[in-house]
Amino acid sequence: MMNTAEKIQQLLDSPSTSYWLKSALRTLLERDALDASSDAEMLAEVMGARLNEILSQAQSGRAA
Repeated sequence: MMNTAEKIQQLLDSPSTSYWLKSALRTLLERDALDASSDAEMLAEVMGARLNEILSQAQSGRAA
């Protein structure tokens, strides 16, 4: 089982990881771990909600 540092390095080394995610990881690694984790959780929550709204609107459009 990989530790967190190894998982992060694997993501940074992978050609399938987006440039945006690689940049975000590098930036977050320079920050306080608690602050970085809190910000990442907030980003995931907001983007998850945005996705749900988009999918809901798409389904509403199909049902009409």
